Parts: sequence; C-alpha cells; structure tokens
Amino acid sequence: MIGKGSKVSINSRENKNGIVLEVKDDFVQVNYQNKTEWFPISDLTESSDELLSKLIKNEIDEEVNFLLAMDAYRLHTAQLWDPYVFASSSRIQIFPHQIDEVSWALDNPKTLIADEVGLGKTIIAALVSSELRARGLVRRALYIVPKSLVLKWQDELNEKFQTDAKILGSGNERVTPDTFKQDDFSYITSIDYLKQEHIRENLEDAQLDLIIIDEAHKLKLNTERLKLGRILSDKTNFLMFLTATPHDGRDEDFLARMNILDPYISDIASSSYLWVRNIKEDVTNLKGEEVFPPRKSQTVEVPLTYAEAEIHSMLDAYMLQRANEAVSPQDRNAVRFLSIIFRKRCSSSIKALEISLRRRLEKLGTISVDQVLRNQREISFSEEDFDEEVEENESGVEGFTVGTDIEQEKNDLRRLINKIEELEKTDSKREELVKFVKKLKTEDKNAKLVLFTEYRDTLDDLSEKLSDDYKVGKIDGSMNITERKDALKLFKQEDGPEILLCTDAAGEGIDMQFCNIEINYDLPWNPNKLEQRMGRIHRIGQTRDVFYYNFVIKNEKSIDGYILRRLLEKIERIRDAMDDKVYDVIGQLISEEDIVKIYEELSKIPQSEWEAKVVELEEKMEENKKRIIKEKDQLLMAHRFDKTALEDFNKVLKHAVDKGEVKRFVQTYIEINDGKCQIMNPEEDICKITLPRDLAQLPGDPIFEGTFDREIAVKKNWPYLALGNKDINKIITHAAKPSVTCLKHETKSGLLSIYKLSVIDGKGKSQNGKIVSLFQNEDGKITEVDTRSLWAYEEANNSTVNTNVLTSFKERSDEYAKKSLDEFSDETEKRIEKIKRSSMDIISRYLSNEGEKLDKKINEAKEKISEGPHIEKIIKKFQTEKIKLRERYDTRIQAIEKDFEINGTLELVGLAWVIPDMEANIRTEIGNAGEAFVIKYEKEKAKTQEERDLVKDVSDRDTGYDVESFGGKCIEVKSFKTTGSPKITSHEWETARRMKNDYWLYIVENALSENPTIHEFQNPFELFKDTVRKEEVIEYRYIIENWKS
Repeated sequence: MIGKGSKVSINSRENKNGIVLEVKDDFVQVNYQNKTEWFPISDLTESSDELLSKLIKNEIDEEVNFLLAMDAYRLHTAQLWDPYVFASSSRIQIFPHQIDEVSWALDNPKTLIADEVGLGKTIIAALVSSELRARGLVRRALYIVPKSLVLKWQDELNEKFQTDAKILGSGNERVTPDTFKQDDFSYITSIDYLKQEHIRENLEDAQLDLIIIDEAHKLKLNTERLKLGRILSDKTNFLMFLTATPHDGRDEDFLARMNILDPYISDIASSSYLWVRNIKEDVTNLKGEEVFPPRKSQTVEVPLTYAEAEIHSMLDAYMLQRANEAVSPQDRNAVRFLSIIFRKRCSSSIKALEISLRRRLEKLGTISVDQVLRNQREISFSEEDFDEEVEENESGVEGFTVGTDIEQEKNDLRRLINKIEELEKTDSKREELVKFVKKLKTEDKNAKLVLFTEYRDTLDDLSEKLSDDYKVGKIDGSMNITERKDALKLFKQEDGPEILLCTDAAGEGIDMQFCNIEINYDLPWNPNKLEQRMGRIHRIGQTRDVFYYNFVIKNEKSIDGYILRRLLEKIERIRDAMDDKVYDVIGQLISEEDIVKIYEELSKIPQSEWEAKVVELEEKMEENKKRIIKEKDQLLMAHRFDKTALEDFNKVLKHAVDKGEVKRFVQTYIEINDGKCQIMNPEEDICKITLPRDLAQLPGDPIFEGTFDREIAVKKNWPYLALGNKDINKIITHAAKPSVTCLKHETKSGLLSIYKLSVIDGKGKSQNGKIVSLFQNEDGKITEVDTRSLWAYEEANNSTVNTNVLTSFKERSDEYAKKSLDEFSDETEKRIEKIKRSSMDIISRYLSNEGEKLDKKINEAKEKISEGPHIEKIIKKFQTEKIKLRERYDTRIQAIEKDFEINGTLELVGLAWVIPDMEANIRTEIGNAGEAFVIKYEKEKAKTQEERDLVKDVSDRDTGYDVESFGGKCIEVKSFKTTGSPKITSHEWETARRMKNDYWLYIVENALSENPTIHEFQNPFELFKDTVRKEEVIEYRYIIENWKS
C-alpha cells in the first residue's frame, strides 16, 4: 500500500522513481529528481524490493561496477552537501570564512553578504550560485553588477566556475520579450540597463531562480534602482545582495534595502538574521594564521616653485572672474562645476591643466549651460560607479562660458597657457615622483609599484617621463577587459614592468595583491575612490606589509592642497583609534560633497580664516568615526565566522573528498568502459580523457583535458577535474545507479547495505542529504562504515545465500537506516530552526508595532468622537485594518510552518553479500592482537588521562585506519605473526594521501608473541609513494616491500 515514505515508479514520467511525501484522498505528493509534484494514485506503482530480489536470484552486477556506482553516489552527495568539497572544487584559494559563508547562504534564500573590502564577496556569490545549480534549484540566474565590472564578473564566472554567463546590454545580447522565459540561462548586466522602462517591461512576466546584486548599498530611497530591486525581489526564489558598506549612516536607506529581502524588517536588530558580516580580523587560513598584513600610509608633500604657485593663483583668479560673470543660478552652478574640474586637473598635473586650457581655448562658446548641467549629472552618476567615461564627460564642459567678452577670456586663457610654457617642462611634483621612485627602487630593486591618477593626461605624461629609466605598464579606461588582463599579467611577471600606471576607472576590479606599494599621485575628491584604490593591493593573497604614499601639493595659497593635506593628517590620527581599518571606511568618514563645500567656502574667505573651517570638518569626521565604531558593533550582530571552530573545521577536512579519490573513480570508470585516460604530463597530472561511447553521445565534449591537482590548475590555468566540473559530473551522474553484487573481504562476512538519505522541506526542496553504508555481520551486529571502504573489498565468486537469512538481514538494516534517517532529519531541522524562529519573531514584532500604531490612531479618533459621525467611520476603518493585519499575520505564520516542515526520505541504492577470505580467522587473530598492542602502547605514551581517553579502536568503522590517538593521530595497523610486507588497500592509500602528517602506519612484528615490535611511519604515502609496488585487485593494493630500509 502506498504511504508516506514509499518508493514509487511514476508511469507518466517514463517510470522515474520517487519518494512519497504525502497522501491526500486519491492524490499523492512525490519528490523525484529534486522537484515535487502531485500525481493521481493510479499513475504510481509501488516499487518492489528489486535489489533484494536480484541478490536472491544471484542476478548480480560486476564487482567493479558496483563499487563505481556506490562511489558515484558518495561523490555526488559530497559535492552537494559537504561545504568543504563544493567550496574547494573551483580554481581559487579557499579560506575557512568563505566555506562557512557559503554554507550559511545556502540555508538563507534571501540574504546579504556584507564582508569588508577584499574578503572575496564575488567568490562567495559564485560558489553559492554554482552549488544551487548543482542541487537543481537554480537554472535561471541574473547577476546585476556595476557597469564597469560587467566584463570582470563574466570573466570570473566563466573561467573559474564554468558558468556560461552572457552579458545583457548595449553592444551585447539585447533584452527581448523571450529573454527571461528561457529554461536555462546566466545573464550579467547593470541595474542601470535594467531600470530603463522598455527593458523593465520585459521583466513583468519573468520568473527567475537566482538574482545577485553587487554594490547593493546603491539601492537607496527615492531612486529607480530601489524600485527595480523591489520588482526583482518578487520574481526570484533566491536573492543575494553584496556590499562592503551595508549601512552608510542612513537607517532609512538600510531598512529600505532590507525590506526587499524581508518586508517585515522594522529595525537593524531584526535584520541581523538575514546577513553575514566578516571583518578582516576574522580571516585566517586553515592553520588559524591571520591572512591580512598591516598597512601604513605616508603623505609626500611637494613644495611648488614660485612660477608653479603663480599658475595656481592665476587659475584661481581666472575662475573667480568667471564666477563674477555668472548671473543666474544655473550659470553659477555651471561655473562652480567647471572650477572644480580645472582645480582637480591642476592638482593632478600641470600637463593635465594645460591640455584642458588648450581644449577650452579651442571650444570656448560652443557649449550651453544645459549641456554642462547634463554632463554634471552624468559625471556624478559615473563617479558613483567609477565609470571610465568621467574624463570624457569632464572635457565635454570645457567650452562653456557665461562671459560676454569671449575674446577677452581667450586672452586670459592664452596668458595662462603661456605661463605654463615658460616652465619649459619643469614640474616639481613629477620630479619629486622620479626621486621617490628611485629611492624605493634603491631600497628594493625588485619592488613592483602601482601608481594611481584620476586622469589619462597625467598618466601619459608620467609614462613618458618614467619610461626613461624603468619598464612601465599602464591600465586606463580606454582599454578593454582583455587588454587590461594582459597588462596586469605582464606586470605580474618577474621580468615585466616595474611600475604600473592606472586610472581610477581601470583600478576598480583589478586585483594586485602581488604588489605591496601604492602611490596615489593625486587624491580624488571622492573618498570612495581612494578607498577602492587602497583595496586593490590589500586583499586576500597579500603576504607583505602594504605601503601607501599620497602625493599632496604644499603651497600656502593652494586651497585644495591645504584641504587634502589636513584630511590625510586627520585620517592618520583616526588610525590610532581604528588601526589600519580606517583605510576601509574613508568614504564613510567624509564625502565628496564635504570636500567640495569646504573648497568653495575657503575660496571666499581670507586664508587667516581657513583653519576654523577645516576644524569644523575635522570635528564632523570625528563624529562619523564614533558612528562607524557604533555601527560596527551593530553590524557584528549578524552571522560571522567563529575562529574558535577552526579545530572542528579541520577535523571535517580530514575526511573530505580528496583529489586522489576523484582521480581513482574517473580513471577506473573510463578504463573499464573502454574509454581512455591518458596521462599527458605526469609531473603536472595533466590528463586527456576520451569518454566511452555511451557517454560521448551525451551533450558536451567527448574528449577533454585537465588536471586533478587544484594548485596546478590555478598556477597553470588548466581545467580543474574536480567535483563540480561539468565533465566529471556527467561521468558521476551516469555511473550512479542502484546495484547489487557479491564481494570478498580479508576478515568480514555479512551484508553490506548502502542507503541514500534525503531531507525535503515543505516546498519540496532538498535541505540535506548523505550516503549511509551499513555492514551487518553474521551475528546480526550492524556497524556504520565509511563508503570509501568499499575500495578495500575484492572480487568474489558468486555466492548463494539462504533467502530467509538475506531477508531478515535486510529488514534489520532497513530498521537501522530508518533510525539514522530520523536522527539526520532532526539534525537538519535544528539547523534551519533558527531561520524559522527568526522569520516568525520578525513577523510577530511587525504585528506588534503595526498594531500599536493602529491602536494609537483608534484612541486618538475616540477622543474626537464628539466632532461628528464621520469619526466613527474612521475608527471602523482602523479596526478593519487591524483585523486584516491579524489575518495577514496568521496566513504568513502558516506559510512559514508549511515551508519549514521537514520530511525525510530513504532509498536503498546498493546491496552486497560479503564472504570472508579463506585465511580470515588467522588474519583476524593476528590483526586483533596487533591493534590491541598498539592501543596499549599509545595509552602508555599518553601523559594525561584526557589523552588516554582519546586512544580508541575504530577499525569496525572502516575509516581507512584502525586506531585514533591523541594529537590527532590516525593509525593504520598492519600486523604479522613474524614479519612481512604490508599490503595497503586502495582505501587506506587514499586516506593516507588525504590526511598527510596526521596519518601513521604502525607495522607490528611478532604480534602473537609476548613482546611484539612496533615500527612507526608518519605520512606513509609521502614516504613510500615512489617505491611501493601496485598489485591489481578490483582497483589496486599497494605493497610496501622494503619498509625496513
């Protein structure tokens, strides 16, 4: 009879198998292939115990096919549910906080990743996306990123995560009514492209599975971006925000963003369950060592010559004259904008100013006020995204004037240009840079320097000067992503450029952690740009102390030089309170508006009054510092990596899937199915794989190359043949099928049963899964064993078994597996219970807050009841709203209860009858004696009772070793009556490879005597890998013959 938990075959779905979740009248809810549907009960056939029937009839599979099928189930499940496996299956270096974040994000469908700059938020997002795809939960993904980073995201996703991501936007794929109706896609675009009305119309009927929004702090109140965010939230199952600045000081903006993720959020505290926030102090490697080195900043003051100072004064006088000529508010705003552009270019370099002045002289009178103001808006918008069109937009306003005497103004411009020409290429700032670079290169001739400037004109001038003595490379906004990558790759090479010159547009998204010296030749008035520059070299992967050198003009009459110098001094004083974390929050300490405002104020008052105005600004920065520190404490209420869990973390890693296991599976499967696995380069483990005929006919490449070694894949840019690789996944999926066989073991006899455990939530989505292997000996004792241990078994001749014995064994194993499923379901339920509780608490708080507001309105209305009958209608309206509020609350609570309802499913995927080796009894006696002696030996070595308690026999669990001991030691024991050559199974060999120095081989001679002898070998894989002799069984046995030498 079909009931909850029954395994059924679905007739209308080509007899696909599924598990029954619920039965209602004549309809049944079935989970199959990671989706849930209702079927008429007449459409289902209850599956009989096919595997047991086949084993009884001796209709068994070849031993090697059985091992491969069970290993395929294990590997596939590990890829889906083992956080270390899915995080380490890409060509990137992974850190503990990232693995923790990915696991956390997978449990939270709508979430915010708010790590500090440089911690790898893009990596987290890509890992989560890849894992959701692997679980079958995501097929339609949309990545919304800053326009300047679209190509970088595409490069990262496609190169490191095998995502076939395409770009939506002008010059790329265009949005059509069918764009978002496809079954499978990954698109990257900018929010400003999507927010266009004709584009947004195509989102109306869109149904997406995953949306990731980078730089989500730009979703602000009263903006089209926020409106689009709200629209998108209703069209996806999974939504992820990424930002290093989740809270920029405005609670209302923060809560507006969080309400997109959960509309019931009412304050910062209630939002903490939705997001994760790691700071650089949280980041360590697996050994617990800190990853980020310290940073230091130094201001390099550049005194101007009298002639140079005069140019600055002449420019101020010129712009003051233009301001006096401005009459209307629009004219004054345009002149103000022009003045800021010229002042910034003058501070950058005399060359940049000269080019601007010459362009202005040529175009004077050709630009209208409206064009200037339009360009101002475009520049403001571009600056927010560090767009590379800023310089072009700035040059577009240089022809504007409010003066009526254009010839007179042209003469003023000519005088300025002539004054610059009189310098005869003298540039104190540039000469100071040349001396400074020489000093740095003298201290370290191999030093690589990266230099930032806002303007390409400055960059070109410096390139020409520095190229006389150094190899110089450059990255600017005129270069496409391929050219930038090539320039960066060249700079990274030992014999490549010594100095890399960059503009800000090129600087965003370019990672240069191999370089530890940064020169800011000019300081952007937008502090976020400076923060971004600094983040280019202080990132994960940086191993040396980082140095920033900030060039500032020192001149009594230079307003901007004075302001910037004082700001840098204040930042360094704030550093005393915040350490070098101050460099990550510069954009929150002070804004571009602050700098522009004080520049204008100082330009209107005598120099003697400058100090008081700057002090006001410094006081504002001090207040912002206090706010940031307070907010930091609030933000840390969110989920963050617990460094104290590193010990447990490393224990998990000991048992994670190793590259050797993947390689063993792939090679064995390919070879026995008449494919080819050729080792092209043994040193780098480069393989060329030709798929067997049945696999070659499936979608994808029939022949592919790659390496099973992640370090080589990263270093040499080879495809990484790991779990998660689409070609490897195709092999695993094809191999995983229910199977039965007979096997032989050195000492064991009984029934081996392999089960697939799954936990499904109320939405029919998988929440957890694992493979459980149970061995039941002839006495009926059941032990859970490591599925990897199947590689220690050997081929057996077909063995007939009593039907009643097999049936009773199977029934006992099923009962044991059901208890395991209950425990596994409980563990999963506890894991997601916190999310469920948080969701319900937030809704309860929302109900309470809104209810109080309505009660207040009702009471206020009651006080006015004497004003007339219309007040009663108002009261009734509020009471009706309160009733509806309660109904919405009840509906939402019921939905949450349903969504988080847990159902466990159990599927038998493998059965094997195990017969013992002919010499099993004597081997067991010798083995038991050797293991007992090793346990006694280890306990005698222990110095405390706590250490003695850690010594235990784990041989019955088939973990690949026999004894666990203090200090994390895992000991494989090989015992002999006298002496001999130990035979290491494939399972033990791969375990030794994986566990490295934690794995020990103890060889016990004369095990049955009163005085056995122990020989200890740490990391036997490394010791014997070059001398071991391989003996073919189902896979291989590794024989160590000359261990005494």
